[in-house]
Amino acid sequence: MLGAITTMASYATAPKPMFYMKHPIQAMRVRRFRNNVKDTLTSQRFLLGLGAAAVAVPLGLWVGRRMG
Repeated sequence: MLGAITTMASYATAPKPMFYMKHPIQAMRVRRFRNNVKDTLTSQRFLLGLGAAAVAVPLGLWVGRRMG
């Protein structure tokens, strides 16, 4: 899950022109991925956020109890 989040974060910014020149195939893949992410349904984004919260809240509670 963390790998998917870091991949998405790295693809969140548009590729720079120099990147297009050096890696044209990978740049087109990044561009297509960004367009697909932008066009996803809001319900899928909501479910992704809900899943992330379902993992983060119990983890935060556990860490808080261990430290406090």
